[in-house]
Amino acid sequence: MRPRRARIFVLLGLAGASVGSWADADAANWKDDGQAAGGVNVCLNARDVESIEILADDMVLLRGRLDRYWLNRMPVRCVGLASNMLVTMERTGSRICAHDRFRASERGSSMPDLGPVCRFGKFESVSAEQIAVLRQSLKED
Repeated sequence: MRPRRARIFVLLGLAGASVGSWADADAANWKDDGQAAGGVNVCLNARDVESIEILADDMVLLRGRLDRYWLNRMPVRCVGLASNMLVTMERTGSRICAHDRFRASERGSSMPDLGPVCRFGKFESVSAEQIAVLRQSLKED
């Protein structure tokens, strides 16, 4: 893990767990509704997600109804992913889940299928205040 990412996790200080802690979550900690302790979700209802913002080549922010937000750290970096790209979902069913794929494309591109294909990680609930801290930290890097 690069030092920049470690600092982001410390700054966020999420409800008793760092953003990266979901990677160490034991399968026994998962509830039937796809949520683990600490506000980590394996899946989200697609209808609850209004927009997706690319923060970095390994991190996206999903904005939901009622001012809900989820930070998603991808299991691996998505080479070519940039903050000015548009996201197109590749999902089946009514949920967006960890390991589902999405494609990013340049705004105004006549060939959107040529953008990088990325995979979601788990979805961590975050507050508007945590997002502000994260954005500031990303600007400083």
